[in-house]
Amino acid sequence: METVAYGPSGVEVGLKDGGSVESDFAVVTLPIGVLKAGSVEFRPALPARKLAAIDALGAGLLDKLWLSFDEVFWDGEAEMIHWIDPARPGRWAEWVNGYKLTGQPLLLGFNGGGIAREMSGLGDEEVVDSGMRALDSMFG
Repeated sequence: METVAYGPSGVEVGLKDGGSVESDFAVVTLPIGVLKAGSVEFRPALPARKLAAIDALGAGLLDKLWLSFDEVFWDGEAEMIHWIDPARPGRWAEWVNGYKLTGQPLLLGFNGGGIAREMSGLGDEEVVDSGMRALDSMFG
């Protein structure tokens, strides 16, 4: 989506491939980072009060790591797994049990804020290794 033109006669969304979609109404939900960057042009421009609200909102960093295993080694009935690393509280503190949702042995781990910023400088292998070390500490 590149543009959103709206008015009394409806809405036209301009797509990156040059096409467009028209509708009588639209609900546009975009990440705050996209709105702050101005990546989507609104015609007419959004009202000043909405632009002020977008400007006032903060945005943090939340990293996700999906891991797939041969079998479930955690409580397969748990929805979430919470853990505090004694050495680094906050690192890999929350996991979603993908097995409960999909029937597949999957875990989804999260890092947010400062820890996510620290980890953003790591390569994929290092991030996976870090998550695996956390799981080993939790279940090993």
